[in-house]
Amino acid sequence: MQKPSIPKGTRDFSPIVLSKRKYILSQIEKIYQSFGFMPLETPSMENLSTLTGKYGEEGDQLLFKVLNNGNFIKDIDLNNVDSKKLTYQISEKGLRYDLTVPLARYVVMNQHLISFPFKRYQMQPVWRADRPQKNRYREFWQCDADVLGTPSVMCEADFINIYQQVFKSLNITDYVVKINHRKLLEAAIDSINASSLFTKITIIIDKLDKIGKEGVSKELIAIGLNDNQITELFNSLIEKPLNTESLNDIEQHFKDNQKAEIAIDELRKSGVTIEITQLDSLDFNAAQKWITLINSANPIKGILYLAGQIQDGMIANQTWEQFQKALPAKTTGLENIDQISRQLDLDFFIAFSSLTSITGSPGQANYVAANTFVDGLMKLRRTQGAPGNSINWGPWEEAGMAQRLNQSQMMRLHDLGILPLDSQAALESFNTIGPKDPAQIGIMAMNWQQFIKQFPNANSNPFYENIKINQKANLIETASGKNHAKAKISGWRDTLLSTPHTQRSKLLIKLLESGVNVVIGANENESIGLRKPLFDLGLDSLTAVELKNRIEANLGCALSPTLLFDYPTLEALSEHLKSLIPEIFETTPIDSTPIKLEGSESAGEDFDEMSQDELERLLASKIKH
Repeated sequence: MQKPSIPKGTRDFSPIVLSKRKYILSQIEKIYQSFGFMPLETPSMENLSTLTGKYGEEGDQLLFKVLNNGNFIKDIDLNNVDSKKLTYQISEKGLRYDLTVPLARYVVMNQHLISFPFKRYQMQPVWRADRPQKNRYREFWQCDADVLGTPSVMCEADFINIYQQVFKSLNITDYVVKINHRKLLEAAIDSINASSLFTKITIIIDKLDKIGKEGVSKELIAIGLNDNQITELFNSLIEKPLNTESLNDIEQHFKDNQKAEIAIDELRKSGVTIEITQLDSLDFNAAQKWITLINSANPIKGILYLAGQIQDGMIANQTWEQFQKALPAKTTGLENIDQISRQLDLDFFIAFSSLTSITGSPGQANYVAANTFVDGLMKLRRTQGAPGNSINWGPWEEAGMAQRLNQSQMMRLHDLGILPLDSQAALESFNTIGPKDPAQIGIMAMNWQQFIKQFPNANSNPFYENIKINQKANLIETASGKNHAKAKISGWRDTLLSTPHTQRSKLLIKLLESGVNVVIGANENESIGLRKPLFDLGLDSLTAVELKNRIEANLGCALSPTLLFDYPTLEALSEHLKSLIPEIFETTPIDSTPIKLEGSESAGEDFDEMSQDELERLLASKIKH
């Protein structure tokens, strides 16, 4: 009897090992999502025409091919067989070799459906017909994250932060993140007159850690490079770490190479040395020690404070523990850096605040409070003669906390009139800020008219008195002698009044249905059951407040902040709203005409979908008959 076995280069995972692997993958995925990356999965198999030609000749040989179904050799002349051609005659599919080519294929096929920049992460197994050896397998997982559709270097900063957070979550401290620049590699290959071999050379150089310098040299010779070219390639770039000293050497070496000049300029960033250190600003002693160390080497002339933490939730459901998680980064941490910096001769101290401390933000009371502290501390510094500015940033298009939002959440912000800032424009605005500017500055892209429509009470806030708004019929105006805003007869209210009374209940449900779908990011015409709990559809504490504000603005009546919690179904919600606006839903004699729902043989089959009015009318008709 043959002993059971598995193919070479593959592995079984015991429950204990698999649990550990799943934990690691879950940590990576959680951090990807926290930076606003969306998940993507592609098939295990791709067409060979998609896979081949992307990894070089050697890579093509490592593809696992899948035989065609049926008698795949019936049309093959076995007496005259070319092995390479035969592969594509009997096999049209292959297992994916990596996650990059499937991503490129997906983007090309779905570019009309994708919003750019497109941030995706993908965590799936890949297969390579490589020779199995220690720690090299034929089946293994890759965890990829990519941003497509933007040249912004902010993305690279995000990736470095992602690596740092993943390693920290796994308690890995001994690691080095290496940064490469493609233009420097292009410059090095141009300098040895081998630009036509760029792709082949980069594939070979990528094996440096696997086969060493000697192995790489042999393969470079095999594609046509001579010893002098190989020596020059290693000496000019490959064996040099990218730091300030080596950049100076590289700059001299590639003095007249435009590609190298661009790359060096991007890496150097006008002579600024970037040192990444993991530091807890809440630890006063550790922060003081690090700042003192840096200042002794090169006097610190400016500080940018960007820390922040969110713990969203309705204020009625918030606990002090949640506030303690959200506040310290922008309060205790900033106060520590403020006190330490008082001994420094600073030209600027800029702390990043948020739009929310100006406009407020439903479900983010603790975050609003934290940013309000930031604004206040920077104003205090200015009154004491120290530099200080807070910037109330709106969401950025390509960076920042907004990148942690999914597409439907970003659409909700857009509906509120809060638009994403173009990163280049935001940076240009940032560069204009000087010590003589006001202590508190807002940089945001807003449709104020749209914003006011969603928040009726905002119009009574003195801040908005200084904002010039084109008053239109749909704008909300403050009701005379009342504490709440009342809409002009418009929107839903106008639509309901122009509809026959007998149809208003159904119309209200349709309007509410549409409103729910908009805030949860579903199709506006998606059907929702009358007694379906709205929170089961994806409504949460934040979107519940947004929906409440939409209803309040459209019907012109004041509503409780806990509206959706008190009336969590369309039926309960519509009945409550009708009681608040009786002038639209005044009582009329009951129509005794039996009701038959459209598309149904029996009204009884659809009891769960009928409103209270319809049930009462149906009951009355049955009693009468």
